[in-house]
Formats: sequence, C-alpha cells, structure tokens
Amino acid sequence: MESPQKTHVRQHYNKHCEDSVNRHINLELHTYYVYLSMAHFLDREDVPLKNFSQLLLCLSSKAREQAEKLMELQNLRGGLIKLENVQKPDDTEWNSSLQVLECALSLVKRVNKSLINLYDIANDSTDAHLRNFLGRHFLQQQVQSLKELSDLINTQRKLGSQGCAEFLLDNLTLGGGSKN
Repeated sequence: MESPQKTHVRQHYNKHCEDSVNRHINLELHTYYVYLSMAHFLDREDVPLKNFSQLLLCLSSKAREQAEKLMELQNLRGGLIKLENVQKPDDTEWNSSLQVLECALSLVKRVNKSLINLYDIANDSTDAHLRNFLGRHFLQQQVQSLKELSDLINTQRKLGSQGCAEFLLDNLTLGGGSKN
C-alpha cells in the first residue's frame, strides 16, 4: 500500500496539518466519550434529570460527528487517520447538574482552543481548504455550544445548584421548548 505522501489525491497537505487534524480527531472522540458518560450519569434512577441527559447525549453525538467529519477530511486530502486509545473520563460521578455543566463547558473550551490552534496551523501552512473547512463546519458550532452552556450555568447558579432548582431547570428550561 502506498504511503500517504505518495497518494494521488494528496496536494498541498502539510504533515503538520495532518498530524494536528489527527490530534483533534482523538480529542473529539474523547469528548464524545465524556459527554456520553455524563449523559448516562444524569439518566440514573437516583439522579433522574432526563432533559439534562438529552442535552449531553446531543453534545456527545455532535462530538462523534465532528470526529467523523475530520476523518472524512483526512481521506479527502490524502492524509492518514491515526486513532489513539480513547482516554477515559476523569470523573464518572458528579455532585450536581451544575457540576456536570461546568465540566462540559470546560471540555467545550478545550475543544475550541484545539480548533483555534488547528486553524492557526492551517493559516501558517497557507492551507485555505482546511481553514475554510474548519470555519464552515466547526468554529461557529463551538461558539454556539459555549454560549448555550454558559447560559445554562448562569441560570442554574441563579436558581441554585440542587434539588428544586435542578428540577425546574431540567423540566422547564431544557424540557420546555429548548433547541436541545
């Protein structure tokens, strides 16, 4: 089998860009895994926050889709996909939905920072296709996720972080016509 550098489709695809895309693929897969863990924690019978759970399942699905888009990009550009072991979540138990949201926001910020770094690498490599791809498929979605999670955190802080406040936020905000 030919090496990725000798494929016919590969043109102006810097090795540094290819490696950075692979790192981001693996970060998105880790993010998928963490959100999935959070979602199922929130769906436990002793926690039952169904709408919070659905929000995290949606974020999980988006992270997996982002990883798949980047894998398609690697194939499109003649790159080689290099998957690593998916790192397990640091936590699998949380004290409140507020703590889950704060962890999720931290993860969104980490992914956003990685995307900005990847965009900068594409810019330094004068890879217009990669820059355009990231702008079109990733950057706006990340900003929206940051805003949505920040709004939920601020609302929950105003209501309180446990008991009735969690119930109200779960059922009235997330369950009552939210986009999620």
